[in-house]
Amino acid sequence: MVNYYGYTQKDFIGNNTNPSFIDWMCSKGTSYDCYLSCMDQLNEIGYYNSRIQQVRVVVSAIQAPLNFLYFYWTFIVFMLHKFNFNKPVMKLLLGHFVLRCTGDIIDELGKLFPTYYSLQADVNGKDEYHCECGGNTLHPFKWIFTRCIGTFFWYTGEIIGDWYPLIRTKAVVKNKSIWIVYSTCALFNLTKIILIIFHFTMDPRKLYDLSTGKFKKAIIDEFYNNYWIIQLIIIYASIFYELSVYLVLKKNIFKVTKYDHGFFKKFKSLSEYRILVSAVVAFIFLPIASIALFLKIYFIRVKGKNLEFEFESLRLSIANLQYYMIFIDQILLITSNYESVLANFDIFNYFNSNSNSNNTSNINNQINFDDQYLSPRKSLDNSVNNNYQTGTQEIENSFIANTSMTAINSINSLKTTIDDTNMKI
Repeated sequence: MVNYYGYTQKDFIGNNTNPSFIDWMCSKGTSYDCYLSCMDQLNEIGYYNSRIQQVRVVVSAIQAPLNFLYFYWTFIVFMLHKFNFNKPVMKLLLGHFVLRCTGDIIDELGKLFPTYYSLQADVNGKDEYHCECGGNTLHPFKWIFTRCIGTFFWYTGEIIGDWYPLIRTKAVVKNKSIWIVYSTCALFNLTKIILIIFHFTMDPRKLYDLSTGKFKKAIIDEFYNNYWIIQLIIIYASIFYELSVYLVLKKNIFKVTKYDHGFFKKFKSLSEYRILVSAVVAFIFLPIASIALFLKIYFIRVKGKNLEFEFESLRLSIANLQYYMIFIDQILLITSNYESVLANFDIFNYFNSNSNSNNTSNINNQINFDDQYLSPRKSLDNSVNNNYQTGTQEIENSFIANTSMTAINSINSLKTTIDDTNMKI
């Protein structure tokens, strides 16, 4: 047997009846004999593969921001806003991105602690234990690092992202009816704060029997039963929040602005309908999630069996949609604002061109509208031919000045309008 990792009995909790918190965090396992058994099964190739895997983990941690689910969406919105972080929505997206990426980095670094050498219960439910050499046990330090600290960053980032519908509603609703949005947002945030605190209540030292070195799987199973119940409450709270936003906007905005277009046109034009889509999808999946979670808990607590149902994937399908809607909403808001302002600018230039043409009847060739929009001075030069009278020089100069100043003022007005509109987003 080769002791590849060089651990000694001092690195294990063993029969220590009163280990300190630091002892637990720095320990490599509860059973030194289990570690020696794993070394018997490990060869040189396996050892070097484990070292290479550690390098991969570090590289993955560095790349974690690039692999973040919303990285490219965030970058697109940053570019559309020209990286102006003075805007409230930019501060919100930056906080959401940084905190959740930090949680992803912590989760990746947690893979540096894949194995905690201890005795694991038999998978067939028999009252037998075997030495665990893989990653099926919980390292106390890994639990604190990833499940406690990592969860804090993940859900704090989510809480910041959850403020987006509130900010959008506050921008357009100025009466007291917005209080219900504040209340449901606070309730939604509170459920996630409870989940963060719940992770810190789990003491990883209680997961192992010091006298035998055995892993107490029943404790972690009970923890996750309560964890999924809290997650279900979070889903319910998110629906109440999104519905409150929709109802307040419907009461204060929809009655003022009438749209007779189809749903997709409304989805493109109004962020209120984009919020509604998120709520409807959550409503559709909520009964499925509720029934599945109820059956899972029932089979575990009553029949002592664990259903093979991945609730996390369903939860993410519901939760991630509302964050996708943030970026979709921002992109559609910016593009629709530009389209609206440019349309008004085109109309303004059209009437301005007709007015100037009437004041310069001595010019035979009419100014082309598209050319004027692109380059007013060039359009003017192309429109003047050799047929003008010498006595009209003063009129021509006045026309050039008026046309140029009007175009400049129009462009400046366009830029100011777009900037003012985006600052409110």
